[in-house]
Amino acid sequence: MAHEDHQSSGMYLILGALLGAAISLLFAPQSGREVRSGIRDRAQRTMDRVRSTPETLNARISELLDNIGDRTQELVERAGLLTQEEKESLHSAIEADRSELERLRKRISHMH
Repeated sequence: MAHEDHQSSGMYLILGALLGAAISLLFAPQSGREVRSGIRDRAQRTMDRVRSTPETLNARISELLDNIGDRTQELVERAGLLTQEEKESLHSAIEADRSELERLRKRISHMH
């Protein structure tokens, strides 16, 4: 069901973009060829954005994994040198990244 919701949301996004493009072209006097070209270009840009969403999410997940690894490594390397406040700050940052990572993973699983 979540997959269907995502698909319908994507379709509404595309439909809305096309409708908006068509309405805006009605108020901008252009030739028929220019109007068709404008609609085609806007539709292509919208489709490109819809397709790029999974890549954007995957890139963010990779970034979060790197952050978690770096902060964990820093915590291990400097464990004896850090103040309690610094340790807690690193732990909080790691947990925040893990939470966002889990949220993104759930979002991606709903896309499939």
